Amino acid sequence: MTLVLLAAGLRSDASHKPPRGLIAFIGTGVTTRDESFAKFEAALRQRHPELARSFDLGLFRASAGDDAGIRDAVGRALQAHARLLVTPTGRTSTVAARVAKGTPLVFATYSDPIASGVRDAMQTSRMATTGVALADQLHAKRLEILRDALPHLREVAVLADRDWVQEYDPDNRLGRMAAHIGLRTTVVLAENISELEALMTDPATRRFDAWYIPPTYIAYLAQRQLIAHLKRLGKPGMHATVGEVEAGAAMAYAQDSAFAYDALADLAARVCQGEFAGAIPVQTPQRFTLALRTDAGDRIAPAVVRRADRVY
Repeated sequence: MTLVLLAAGLRSDASHKPPRGLIAFIGTGVTTRDESFAKFEAALRQRHPELARSFDLGLFRASAGDDAGIRDAVGRALQAHARLLVTPTGRTSTVAARVAKGTPLVFATYSDPIASGVRDAMQTSRMATTGVALADQLHAKRLEILRDALPHLREVAVLADRDWVQEYDPDNRLGRMAAHIGLRTTVVLAENISELEALMTDPATRRFDAWYIPPTYIAYLAQRQLIAHLKRLGKPGMHATVGEVEAGAAMAYAQDSAFAYDALADLAARVCQGEFAGAIPVQTPQRFTLALRTDAGDRIAPAVVRRADRVY
């Protein structure tokens, strides 16, 4: 498969007339190497080498990570007569779906593809889009495992940032889930490490029996500091990734998203081979991992330890 690099400033898109079909990857990486593009290209080469006979793969990098930059990248791809658009993030997917003008789109997103307008149904759609939806919907399951692991818990703090609160409405949705299993949740906010430090050193936080850490930006940004504070306080935490347990957190229930690039490659191949994108169901994670540490302080119920996929 020929790699056609069509990033801003490297080559004039208008002068490029691909002799064959073009798969246009809408990248937003600011460095010379776009990691998402590299992973997609590797998956496509390995799983569908036959596409090299009839398609080129082009990187159309947005000059900026904002909507205008993404629209510009999609516009350049359409001017280059792209037969398929591939978008690796929720933001690029949402913008591309608005301006694709009927060109098929294969997407990956951590947002709800229906709510964001990328697709109108998960199974079959009138829109010429399909892809991989990685939106995390495991909050109720994580709270249930936390309750089963430590039955004495009652008060649970939910650490989040404002973007997650605005999208998910945890006071309403998560609160009802928790009450159903005998827990009370309180959402506490932190946008950066300074705010997290102030929160975790506030004596009022000692009243919580445990913490739930959903997959938000603050959980990623302050992973090390958060795990250290929970250890200092002697409070268990339920996290969303195995990596957090490997770094010292008490437990996590994680969805396996490692399939995403292989799935994107397979979906791209199906569309390039003539299937209507909207007729292909959106792919979602099917494998989940329960990881925990038995040295985290509180004694985890033996039944939950036996259920765990990874024990540290």
